[in-house]
Amino acid sequence: MPHISSIPPIPPIPPISPIPHIPHISPIPRIPRIPHISSIPPISPIPHISSIPPISPIPHILHISPIP
Repeated sequence: MPHISSIPPIPPIPPISPIPHIPHISPIPRIPRIPHISSIPPISPIPHISSIPPISPIPHILHISPIP
């Protein structure tokens, strides 16, 4: 009887360690892969064009008005 009671409490301890350790590794490689792709094609051509005609004359005037 004492041998059976000592077997179940030991197996629940090791499964707790490998479970949280695995999800911690998943969020690490997933974050650099998403911003790396989005920062190359969509962020490069979109802000570059918007920052020349619409963001240059419009925000420049509005930025000076709220300051003084």
